Amino acid sequence: MNEGIDIALMGAKIAAGKNQAASVAVHALSVSYNIAQMARYRVMCAENLTMQSSCGVQDCVDIRNQYRKELLKHTVLTGIDVFSLFMIGLGLFGEGRRG
Repeated sequence: MNEGIDIALMGAKIAAGKNQAASVAVHALSVSYNIAQMARYRVMCAENLTMQSSCGVQDCVDIRNQYRKELLKHTVLTGIDVFSLFMIGLGLFGEGRRG
């Protein structure tokens, strides 16, 4: 399901194209989603640490590594979206000064 949402957000970013209002909305939504995912995977990592005694150590390590990969992915996507919003903001600021 997460991969489907990630793909949908990428498609929405492409569809927004040069429409700055749509781009801001989509990037802001993406930032919100990715921050929620980061919080989710942090909690899952913490829960995995407490469950280590009830599951095989290697299983827990593998699960935690997968959570960390997802956490890293959403952290990078958030950084990209924030940078994109910054660049859009610079473009909006520049247009406002000309007009």
